[in-house]
Amino acid sequence: MTQIHIITAPDLLLNNNYKILMVYPDDQIKTDFNKHVIQMDHDINLYLYESADIKTDWLIQVANLVDGILLNADRMKEDRWLLGYLLSLNHTYYFTADVNDPYVLLNKNRIFDCEPMFELIKKK
Repeated sequence: MTQIHIITAPDLLLNNNYKILMVYPDDQIKTDFNKHVIQMDHDINLYLYESADIKTDWLIQVANLVDGILLNADRMKEDRWLLGYLLSLNHTYYFTADVNDPYVLLNKNRIFDCEPMFELIKKK
């Protein structure tokens, strides 16, 4: 059975588990993530960033530490520069309801559910 270690700021967990960062996930993303994670046989470190009150330096450090990032771009309105930084990382997969998808110039990893992230985990 998969063990999920949920980590929030200011903590870090340094081990060989697959590491995922969720940035501003909504309930739908969390539900979809849970649906996929129960089918896994790998332990996962899940870093959670849900509040702009958390220090930005922790988020940047974790973003460079993890194997994959699940980003809800629509909920990241106040930190546009930080959104651009996270989208520039090739291991970022993002959700947006914007039909014009203005982020495609920075990142082609737009997703509609968490399955692409779990396909990467299965390959590891």
